[in-house]
Amino acid sequence: MLEIVDKYEERLRTADGALFPFNSQLPSGRMAMFLGVKGILYTEMEATGGPRGGPTRAEIHGSYKAIVDFPVWRLVQGLATLTSEGGNTILVPGYYDPVRPPTLEEQRLINGLAEQWNDAQLQTELGVERWIDGVTGREAILRYLYHPTLNIDGIWGGYTDEGVKTILPHRATAKVDSRLPYGLTPDTALAMIRRHLVAAGFGDIAVRRLSGDPAAQTSIDEDLVRAAISVFTKYGHSPSVSPRLAGSAPFYQFTERLRLPLVFAGLGHGSGAHAPNEYMVIRPKRGSTIAGLAEIEKATVRPAQGAALWSMLRCGHFTATSSNLHYARGSWQRPAAIIPFLRGGSVSAERTEPEELSKIAQQHQELRDTLKQVAETTSLERLVSLLEKLREQLREHFADEEGEEGLEQAIGESAPRHLRALEALFDEHREFLEVVGGMIERCQALLMGPKAEILRDVQTLTERLHQHEARETDLLTDSVYTDVGTGD
Repeated sequence: MLEIVDKYEERLRTADGALFPFNSQLPSGRMAMFLGVKGILYTEMEATGGPRGGPTRAEIHGSYKAIVDFPVWRLVQGLATLTSEGGNTILVPGYYDPVRPPTLEEQRLINGLAEQWNDAQLQTELGVERWIDGVTGREAILRYLYHPTLNIDGIWGGYTDEGVKTILPHRATAKVDSRLPYGLTPDTALAMIRRHLVAAGFGDIAVRRLSGDPAAQTSIDEDLVRAAISVFTKYGHSPSVSPRLAGSAPFYQFTERLRLPLVFAGLGHGSGAHAPNEYMVIRPKRGSTIAGLAEIEKATVRPAQGAALWSMLRCGHFTATSSNLHYARGSWQRPAAIIPFLRGGSVSAERTEPEELSKIAQQHQELRDTLKQVAETTSLERLVSLLEKLREQLREHFADEEGEEGLEQAIGESAPRHLRALEALFDEHREFLEVVGGMIERCQALLMGPKAEILRDVQTLTERLHQHEARETDLLTDSVYTDVGTGD
């Protein structure tokens, strides 16, 4: 991957996002979507004979242990200083400090995950009898996704074959990995581990970095993510969304280096990663909602198609037929994904200026930004200012949506069956303006009084507006996507 990004970096920076197909269906058939991964630091730690004692060239007879130091014990004792007894708390000073805690958005996703999380089922699948400290539910999720780890993958030295051979090894080695939540980088983690070993008197233990990738994270508010959720839902696989996967991959090349959103999900089921019984379902049993290999191949293209249409909707005008997708690029000049996304169809472009739909889509993003500020503010004075800004944005936005070249025209041309649903959404426009106006008046009246009630009502308003905008966007995506050939 690194070689590809190095070679095509400037071209890739013009993409709208990255789609990583992944078998993310659970055994029940329910689908999961991940918005990031933990980072990783993978090291090799080694103790050898030398100035501190121990054989330097090769193993020697075990009887010399009475007078010769033992590198294997040296390594084991050095490793033991890195964690608490049992290995469950990292004792390297400052190791937890850089970790960014869950954002408000991520906490809401975690709350949703907690409703479906099944400790007993997962423990059975893994062959584990209990979690560390007996944690369950939401606390287990938080530890799994937001705690760094320090794990010994393997350790060896001396004679390990069958039978008896009494030797004193001259070298002992361990492979150690650390999973790094967002905020804790491989460079920082490595420096802290080395500094700790020196301070603990084990500076002679060599620590070699074998690999390392920072964490990657994408917001659920990214257009690519919303498009993927809409498409998966359309095909009967509405996903549960997790802030991240606790595993690691070099996705930071997309999210950090190229500054692209990443969607990490797909049909299909597999489990037992890195274990002897790792598997993937090729042909599911009759009646199962798990996708087989053939369906996975067909489905892989759909989220990318949806992302392409989403971007066109945001920045350009288009009409769709079963075999061809025609769009006018306007301000949109970027590939929608970095994998091929139209199988069985073709794309042609005409130069026009689809300003109205592009403007509406841009307003959606601006509204999301304002709503986020409204939801997070605790200052009543600031809240009044933000609500006044929101009211003006809504007035302009609703007027554009209801205008001659707005949503009614776009949906009426491609999916007139949705016009009644659109009419209901338009009815909410007036209600929202009245509610926001009333809140502004209440805020102004309460500037010197109790604030809790109005802040709760503001939270309710922001949630409703988020849902309203999401329904409008889903309506548009569904309307324009229906007539696009999937190229089976």
